[in-house]
Amino acid sequence: MTFTALEVIALIFAVISLIKIIVILVNKIGWYNNVVKPVYTNSVISRMIIALLAVVVFYYLAQELSIIQIFSVVAFTGLLMALSFLSFSKEVLSFAENIYKKKSFNLGIWIQIIIWLALISWLFYELFVV
Repeated sequence: MTFTALEVIALIFAVISLIKIIVILVNKIGWYNNVVKPVYTNSVISRMIIALLAVVVFYYLAQELSIIQIFSVVAFTGLLMALSFLSFSKEVLSFAENIYKKKSFNLGIWIQIIIWLALISWLFYELFVV
């Protein structure tokens, strides 16, 4: 059986998600100590790895899906994440308050804003021009 790139991405994501769920159900603090803490302690390296993975995954998504389909999946994922965050509303509000108190955005945030604006522009182009 040969998998397409998207099937490989989905399989890897599903396996990692399943492992995460099992580990968290068995040993939450183990997941925190062995995954969460190292990732957030080494944020520069983690950011580079995650950005690279995002570019690779987006490349393969763009080969088979339209930007409209990709945005629809992003909307669905955002809604699922919002449901999860609502379980921790007090913590999220405290976190958000700290972010919004800052006077300006750092370079990483500006890069993300530019990426989002480019993707939104691409979506609008596909919806209204093509």
